[in-house]
Amino acid sequence: ALAKNNLIDAKKLLDLLVGVHPLDPKLRIDRAHCLMKSGHLLESLWDSTMALATLDDRNQVDLNSEEESSMAESLKKVRNKQILRSRILSVRAGAYAALHKYGKARDDYESALELFPTHPDLQKAVQDVKMLIYAGKLVKQSKELFAKHKYFKAASVLTTFLKKIPLPHLHISVLCNRSACYLASREYGKCVADCTRALNFFHAFKDQPPPGSDIHFSQENVTPRT
Repeated sequence: ALAKNNLIDAKKLLDLLVGVHPLDPKLRIDRAHCLMKSGHLLESLWDSTMALATLDDRNQVDLNSEEESSMAESLKKVRNKQILRSRILSVRAGAYAALHKYGKARDDYESALELFPTHPDLQKAVQDVKMLIYAGKLVKQSKELFAKHKYFKAASVLTTFLKKIPLPHLHISVLCNRSACYLASREYGKCVADCTRALNFFHAFKDQPPPGSDIHFSQENVTPRT
């Protein structure tokens, strides 16, 4: 059901399965992913954190029985756990990013990337969330300048944002803020132009997901750390 994006049915099924197997980290992270996709971000954080905790608990149990496994079986178990851990970290990072907690999102994405340093989606997610942190600093700087009635400098900082942050869905609010600077400095033509661009971006990018929220892990696209 989750693969078909039927989130309501998937959530109902996963609620039943987690009720029967509350310590299964894969079920927990499947439900966390479902919750994140449906906008229940705090619940998604809870499930993904529980998934990570139960995975660590299972690692302790597996260590006690490791001597009974062959080398090939042990390596396969380690690889599968690395994949699952990276998926858990990525889902939790996606929820953090959607909540604008970009520092925590960066930490989780980087932890996942340590396990699979060649994973292209993880690499992009780390870059995107670092840009979001930088973007936040630019927005804060522009607001401080605007509050001091330094409208030209505030607009200049926002222009830097538009040039250096290639994430168009974030340009909506920045264009609105810059239009306010232009309005305050009586540059009405520029104000109207920014408002028009913001409206166009809104219609094009209003449903943009958080960075890394759909990272896919398979045997083909992961290369574990050695």
